[in-house]
Parts: sequence; structure tokens; C-alpha cells
Amino acid sequence: MIYIDSQIEFDKLCNKLTSEAAIAFDCEFIRETTFVPLLCLMQIATKKHIYIIDPLKLNLKLFLEILLDDNILKIMHSSLQDIDVFYKNFEVIPKSIFDTQLAASFLGFGDSISYAKLVKKVTKTSLCKENKLANWQKRPLTNAELTYAGNDVKYLFELYEKLNADLLKLKRQNWFQEEIENLYNLENYYLDPDIAWKRVSQNSEIEFFLNYLRAFTKYRENLAVSKNKPRRFIIRDEFLIRLAKLKPIKMEDFEKDRILKKMTPKYMLEDLLVIAKKTKLEKTELVVAKKEKLNDKKELIADYLKIYLKYVAKESKVSVKNIALTKDIERFIRSAQVPFMTGWRYEIFGKIAKKILTGEIALIIKNDKLELKEI
Repeated sequence: MIYIDSQIEFDKLCNKLTSEAAIAFDCEFIRETTFVPLLCLMQIATKKHIYIIDPLKLNLKLFLEILLDDNILKIMHSSLQDIDVFYKNFEVIPKSIFDTQLAASFLGFGDSISYAKLVKKVTKTSLCKENKLANWQKRPLTNAELTYAGNDVKYLFELYEKLNADLLKLKRQNWFQEEIENLYNLENYYLDPDIAWKRVSQNSEIEFFLNYLRAFTKYRENLAVSKNKPRRFIIRDEFLIRLAKLKPIKMEDFEKDRILKKMTPKYMLEDLLVIAKKTKLEKTELVVAKKEKLNDKKELIADYLKIYLKYVAKESKVSVKNIALTKDIERFIRSAQVPFMTGWRYEIFGKIAKKILTGEIALIIKNDKLELKEI
């Protein structure tokens, strides 16, 4: 294991990595007190060496170029959060990813198996978890912490070789690649301030409530970015909802809600009043279609499709959640577009689900097993 905190040594390493066909990669970060996660440590492995990189002291330009190089495979586990770190810090989404957690989800390991459990199942090696919540920002790091970090990439090549071979054997490379493509979707890592309100759970029916919620949530999103603070450190969701219900247009309005008055930072008050006054001028009310509840008959149909879904999941060794969610099935019954009507999900579930819904195929029990029968 080689520790690097020198720019010269790091640049030399990056130049070497450009000739590699694949690297294993992981990083440690802290995001509890900032909007942009603080990148504290990077672990890189080739088939011969493990490198622990201290990014707090380095310019990462050359490595970012490697992340963007389609010709170098990046083997990662549960890559979504690591990608988020690099997008929020550098606006970079790594290319050519092999996610071992995602691959495992197509091979009977469940939809979100941990790295330690997957290593145990594939290599029979038990990893120490004691330093999982270490303070990766402090220096120097202990030998135990460095070992823990190194282990996070030590077994990725072995996992890759096993999982990739199994995907090839089962002819599921296309399934896997469809899901990998989702990792490159910018919407995973960037929240448009104009639609940030959609993530605030609420059920108010007050007139123009959503207009105010949208405006106040946009303000919070922009403030969180500019101050580099978590959203909850700026204004918590419940206070956004109280603000949207209050619709303050003068300072005295804050007196009407003692909790809101107490919890709203004074520097925000004038801004919030300006936003509220501007929102009051809006003529078009923002509305969201209410979720239609299935009637009793359609609920039974949904239950019937869920039985088939469990059957497909067991037969294919793919987790139920990876194929379809309950909300997808309910939307399908309402004739809405759903993910399982395209791609690999359609092939193993959607195609037959459609025929079940139209009465062309039924589930029967034969010899103590579920089977499909054309009608």
C-alpha cells in the first residue's frame, strides 16, 4: 500500500494510470456539515498496487482526466455517492464504470448488498468494519484507518472478474449496462432549484400554498449552495411548510407563528418577505394532480401482478425492487408509462404483465408450482 500526499508523486501516478485498462476506485468523504461533500481520501488500485491519496493537499486535474477517459474502466462499489462527490466538487461524472453492487443485483445477491458482505460471499474474506465512521479529515490517519481504506479497493478486481464472468454466462450484460447508463444521468447529482419543492413532503390544500413553497424552497436551495451548508442547516422542511402556509408580507406576520419566528434566522426575514410579496403577484396557481387511489377491484389486480413479480424475481434471481416498485404496478394499471415496459424489465416482467392485465395469460398452480397458462 503506497501513501501519496505529494503533487509530484501524484502526477507521476496519474501518468502511469493512463496506460491501465482498468482501475479500482473508492473515496472517503464527509458531508454532514456542508452542501458540497468534502473529499478527504481517495483509494486507487491496479492489479499490482494499492494507492492511498490525500486529496486535501493536491491538485486533482490529471486524475479527473482519467475519470473521464472512456478507455479506462473504473471498478467501484455503490458508486452513486462517490460520483455525487466528484460532480459537486468538480462537475465531473466518471465514465466507463463497472459497479460491483449493481452487477451483484443481477446475480442473486439482492438489490443493495454491502461491499463487506459481497467480499465475504465471493472471496470468503471477512473485513474489519471498525473504522467505517472514522474522521477522514484528520491527519495523520492511523494504520488501522489506512488499512480499512485500502481494503475498500483491494478486492474490487476479484469481484469484477467473478461478477462480470457470471453476467456473461447468464447473458445479462445488456441488463447491467442499461442500469449503468442511469449513473451518468445528471439528475442524480443536480437538483434544479425550480423543482426542489417536489422533494418536500406535504399535503396542504391551502390556495396558492405550492407557489409559496416553490419560492421558499428555491431560496433555500440557492442559499445552501452559496453558503455550502446542508439544506436542513438553512431552513428545515417543516419550516418551509409553515412559511408557505403563513404567506408573510410584513414583518408583523412572523408574530403569528411563534415557533417560526423563533427558528427563522433574522438575516432571512427581509429576503423571505420580498419573496412572499413577489409570489403574491402570481396569477396562476401551481397545482399537482392528486394520487388516485386504486379501487378495491384494481387493488386485487395489483396484488395479482405482485404475485407474478415475486415469481419472476425468484426465477431470475433479481430483486423485486430492481424489477418494479408497487407504485409502478399501480401506475401500470392506470395505463401510465412505467420503467418495466422497456428494456430488460419488459423482457422478464412487463411483456407478460401486459398479457395478464388483458386476460391473455393467467397464473395457475401445477405440481405445487406457479406456472403461466395462455387463455
